Amino acid sequence: MLPAERLRLIKQLLTKKEELTTNEVALKLAVSKDTVRRDFDHLAQTGQACGFTAG
Repeated sequence: MLPAERLRLIKQLLTKKEELTTNEVALKLAVSKDTVRRDFDHLAQTGQACGFTAG
């Protein structure tokens, strides 16, 4: 899965649920928790999304 597609899917998941954990996203997208953490950081730093929690 390409990074842009993954970021789009994470944002879609956030519209359905106000808060997501790294574990939830990693399982749904079949990627590592480290990848999800980098994606969360990118989205937060660029102001595209918030509502992430560790776990």
